[in-house]
Amino acid sequence: MIFDFSNKTVLITGAARGIGYTIAENFCKFGAYVVIADINEQKGNEAVKKLVAQGYKCSYKLLDLNEFDKLEKFINELSDEFTQIDILINNARAGGKNSLLDEDFKNWDQTSNVILKSSFFLSQLLIKNIEKSKINTILNISSVAGILATPESPSYHASKGALISLTKYLAIEAGKYGVRVNCLLPGFIVQDEHLNRYNDDNNSNFRKISETYQPLGKPGNEIDVAESAMFLCSSTSKYINGVTFILDGGATSQEQFGLSHKISKIE
Repeated sequence: MIFDFSNKTVLITGAARGIGYTIAENFCKFGAYVVIADINEQKGNEAVKKLVAQGYKCSYKLLDLNEFDKLEKFINELSDEFTQIDILINNARAGGKNSLLDEDFKNWDQTSNVILKSSFFLSQLLIKNIEKSKINTILNISSVAGILATPESPSYHASKGALISLTKYLAIEAGKYGVRVNCLLPGFIVQDEHLNRYNDDNNSNFRKISETYQPLGKPGNEIDVAESAMFLCSSTSKYINGVTFILDGGATSQEQFGLSHKISKIE
């Protein structure tokens, strides 16, 4: 599939590294001007330097999604700088991977602020400012942890699950402004920075189980997420609104007892 994001400006939170960076890079490849908004100045500037060296158009903006009193100023300044902000991708996450008994108020608030609360208020501010921003597409990056229990923290599950519900609400209420809103739920994704560890000989047992669990025989990667994000933000999906798009190779469609039987046969 060939995408065309020429003359489009894309704002992506948490895009200084990892999946967010790969999403940013791929939007750039297809002609977009990408604004990387991230709390990590060093990584953010490094990301932009790398993309500019490839001939892409992008910039870095410092953004702390825990500082809600500064979000309006951030959006106003961005709207003044750019003639339009066509696409918002709420990708940022925060917080530790705490267990049930280790979860605390601080981690809960930080996780919820960055994943959930900021996603709403950034969306709200861009829609409020739509005459300047020209926003027409919002994509929330949730997770299969929003619909299933995983080893992630309680606050992560709650925030990602609420993000799915928020997406449906925004899709209905923002539709009257010509804005469509969707939600992408990645499953087991081996990020580039973890690839060597995943393929290490000492990880062979986990890798065998993981690949048996996956109906397609392999985990997803960052490019899979980026391509799905581009599809959901492209003109190809112009009538897709309010969907929960699960990107897991079919893993969550399996019946669990049958899956146990498959895993039990691993030698």
